[in-house]
Amino acid sequence: MRVVSRRLMPSFRVTAAMKRLSLAGVAAMFAYNPASSQLPSLIVPKIDHHQHLLSPALAATLSLPVPAPVELPGELNRRFAGGAPRFNDSAATADFYTDSAVVTFALGGLFKGTPTSWLRGRHTIAGFLSRAFLNQYTLMPVAYAVNDSIGYIVGYFSGIARHYDVQLSIKKGADAIWRIAAESITYSPAPLQALTADELIAHLDSAGIQRALVLSLAYIRGSPPLRHEKEEEAETRAENDWTSQQVAKYPNRLRAFCSFNPLREYALRELERCAKDPNLRHGLKLHFSNSRVDLRKDEDVQQMRGACRSSSTSGLETKRLEPPTGERKPRFF
Repeated sequence: MRVVSRRLMPSFRVTAAMKRLSLAGVAAMFAYNPASSQLPSLIVPKIDHHQHLLSPALAATLSLPVPAPVELPGELNRRFAGGAPRFNDSAATADFYTDSAVVTFALGGLFKGTPTSWLRGRHTIAGFLSRAFLNQYTLMPVAYAVNDSIGYIVGYFSGIARHYDVQLSIKKGADAIWRIAAESITYSPAPLQALTADELIAHLDSAGIQRALVLSLAYIRGSPPLRHEKEEEAETRAENDWTSQQVAKYPNRLRAFCSFNPLREYALRELERCAKDPNLRHGLKLHFSNSRVDLRKDEDVQQMRGACRSSSTSGLETKRLEPPTGERKPRFF
C-alpha cells in the first residue's frame, strides 16, 4: 500500500540515473499504533515518497566511471587550470572567451523540464557564469587535442557539489592567448552509491514510519540496454537474494517483492525460486516498460499470462509499474 500525504517529508537521497531508468522503489506504509488510548477520527498517512534500495553490484553497473584526469600541456595548464578566474569574477571570466563565443548550459538532468541556456558573446557568458555557481570550481581535463591555434578540452568541474561535464573548443588569438570559442556545460549525475536496509530504516525512523515494502530491482538485470546475456539469470538471482538478505535484518518492519524480466526464458524458474524464499514470497513486481513488454505482440501477452498465472498459483501478489508499450488501458491476464 502506498501512502499519499506529504506530512513529514524526509530528506531522502534521490539520484538522476534512477530517474533516467525509472527504477522501482520502496512504498512506505502507515501503521496505526493500537497502544494509543484514543482512536483518531481520521488516520492520516504520513508520507508520499519512495526510496530505492540499491546493491553495491547494481550501483556499479548503473554508474559509468568518471575518467581519470590528465595534465594539460604547460601553456594550456597555466591558462585553464592555474590561471582560471574566480567563479564570481565577471570581468576576469570574460577574458577567457572570444568575442563571439557560444556557451550551452544544461541542467535538464537535475531540474526536469529546465531548458538549455544558450549564451552568445563573452560579456553575456561571463555575466551568466559568474552567478551560476556558489563555490570556486576547477576544470579537470580528461582528454584534449591541440595544434598551433585551435584545439579542444573535455573534462568536468570539481570543487562543487554537483557534477558537470564540460567540453571546450579553444582558439589562440592574435595576442597569442588561448580563449574559449565554444563551451558545453552539462549536469551529469555523480556515480551511484549503494543504499542498504540500515539506511532505509534510518529514513523511516526520521519520518515516523513503522513499515515499508521493498521492491527488488532485479528486473534491471534483464533490461535490454544493460543485460549481460550469459550472466543475466545469475545476476537476477543475486539481486533478489541481496534484497532478501536486506529485509531479513528487519523482519518486523520490512517486506520484499521479488522481480525479474517476465519475457526471459528463466522467468518462471526465478518466480518458483522466489516463492520458496520466506522474505520474497509476499509478491512479484513487474516493470513493463523497462522489460520492454509490448502487449501488441502475442508472444509477450502469452509470456505475461504465464508469469501472472504462476505468480497467482504460488500465492504471490503481482504489482505492475509503468504502462507497457502499446498499452493505454488496464489489462487482466
